[in-house]
Amino acid sequence: KPGARYLEDISLDNAAGIVEFIGQSQRKVTLTLEEVENAVAFHVQMIDKTNAPASPDGLKMTAPSVVPVLTWKDYSIWAYSFIDNRIAFQLIMFDTDQNIVAQWYKPGARYLEDISLDNAAGIVEFIGQSQR
Repeated sequence: KPGARYLEDISLDNAAGIVEFIGQSQRKVTLTLEEVENAVAFHVQMIDKTNAPASPDGLKMTAPSVVPVLTWKDYSIWAYSFIDNRIAFQLIMFDTDQNIVAQWYKPGARYLEDISLDNAAGIVEFIGQSQR
């Protein structure tokens, strides 16, 4: 966010819900705690599977009508099942233009059913079929 060139200090006022970033020459950038949380926190959204990016080769979208999707800033992480029905799924991170940014192979379950998120603890749990 424009306003300061180098970060020298951060001031937090919990009561007011304000975070102040203090830069060179005491220039300041002020954000609400909500703005800071939304900028750095992950979110789980239930999204209609028809909005999923196209399945890469060897993968398929097997969710019912909606699927849990992990979102962060301008990125979304979708789970795809393998066409050969192996007991694993592929997590794929897409940018806003639906370009693949990263991929992770996750063995243990064939289909993703839920995502559990604890931003405070920094834990994301992808829960597959039969709670695996």
